[in-house]
Amino acid sequence: MKHSQINWAHLITLGKKLVGKPYVLGAEVNLKDPDTDHIKAIDCSEIVEWLFAQINIAVPDGSYNQAKVVTRISPGQPILIGDLGFKWNPENEGIHHVGIFIGDDTILEAKGKKWGVVLTPVKDFTASEHFAFWGRLKDIEDA
Repeated sequence: MKHSQINWAHLITLGKKLVGKPYVLGAEVNLKDPDTDHIKAIDCSEIVEWLFAQINIAVPDGSYNQAKVVTRISPGQPILIGDLGFKWNPENEGIHHVGIFIGDDTILEAKGKKWGVVLTPVKDFTASEHFAFWGRLKDIEDA
């Protein structure tokens, strides 16, 4: 499917409604329920899985598994809305976190217990020594 044919505005609108929700590691939500009010808590990979389900794109659960279904974006290449940013443990390169680029130099992420779901500037997200790479879902063609 082409990037330009995806309803990114819907994903962004729903994603912004999740800001402020608590982070709970391993939280599971009903992927078929589009009502953000029913989500009491969420983690980083579940937010990705749920948001993409709302635009009819299946993504596996777990940031580690999500990293397996993307094509890495080379440094210097533009990132597009819906691209995923991954963080890892630099010592063993084990993926442990994911966020979604939603445009306007912003990442939507379920950051952790202390923060919950937040909007993070891209430069802050990528400045971490744990930042690994950007990826685009393999099912999505460039714009």
